[in-house]
Amino acid sequence: MFAKSDVNGKNENPIYTFLKSRCPSVRPEFQASYKLYYEPYHQDDIRWNFEKFLVDATGQPVWRYDESLDPLEIVPDIDQLLDSQENTEKNKNERKIRRRKIKDNN
Repeated sequence: MFAKSDVNGKNENPIYTFLKSRCPSVRPEFQASYKLYYEPYHQDDIRWNFEKFLVDATGQPVWRYDESLDPLEIVPDIDQLLDSQENTEKNKNERKIRRRKIKDNN
């Protein structure tokens, strides 16, 4: 995972294929083609190596950010994601408890 790998083009690492398939590009434009060292080009290609992806606890990409974004600006999205996951876990636990009560009453 820590080895150098391609993020775009015919030799791109499958993890980037997956991430890009779930989160569209945040930048519509490409650099001039002579500055790009890969082919083929796709609309959702990573434009610069400091683009960021936020991934949830199940490994699903949730958001994608431009390379110019200060990482501290992602904090509210992280908090929102953690809150939603916490609520999901809380709801799962409450459903389990209700099912046990129903089962115990029968």
